[in-house]
Amino acid sequence: MYEAVVMLHALAGTVALASFWTAGLARKGSPLHRRAGRIYLQAMRLILLTALPIVGALLMRERLGFALFFAYLFVIVSESVWTSLRALQLKRDPARYFGTSFRAAAVVLLASGAGMLVYGLSAGNLIFAGFAFVGLGRGGAMLVLSRRPPAPRWSLSEHLGAMIGNGVATHIAFLLIGLGRLLPETWAAPVQTFGWLAPLGVALVAGVHLTRKYVRPQALGA
Repeated sequence: MYEAVVMLHALAGTVALASFWTAGLARKGSPLHRRAGRIYLQAMRLILLTALPIVGALLMRERLGFALFFAYLFVIVSESVWTSLRALQLKRDPARYFGTSFRAAAVVLLASGAGMLVYGLSAGNLIFAGFAFVGLGRGGAMLVLSRRPPAPRWSLSEHLGAMIGNGVATHIAFLLIGLGRLLPETWAAPVQTFGWLAPLGVALVAGVHLTRKYVRPQALGA
């Protein structure tokens, strides 16, 4: 049963990776972009659903560190999947978008980030401790946004930011879990380093580029 869940998880990850790039390379707002985006989000939901028994299996095998980290990733990815769709659905209702649910999600991210930071530092795992700032940073930013008037094109900014976060999670999983199993063991260390750092670096560059291209020009002209 567990192997079947892992296979389904891997299959959903493959679909997510393919549909992510299909949507990313398609013209924004085109029918292909929308269809691929919907497929991607459905695949991500399946990934989240199948991740829960994997976390449970890790706990049963007494691999506490990995179980806590996967649970933390579950929280982060759940928020980004939720945000990427919700920002489009509520683009004409910013008061509802930035309301109670948004602030509650921010508190959950802050709490999970703080917990991962404490665990990472106590276990001497700098990767875990470093990734704690993803939850802390996003949670803090969400609380700030919930107390400010919505900026022009806020829904597009939120959607793009969430999709970039989704992309980071998708590619880290592929590079560390999928690709790592196909390469020789002697490549394990460099592949792991590349798997953690490359998606984050690309995400930073992509975030700046997409913001300049799709958000700031319209915001300045609004």
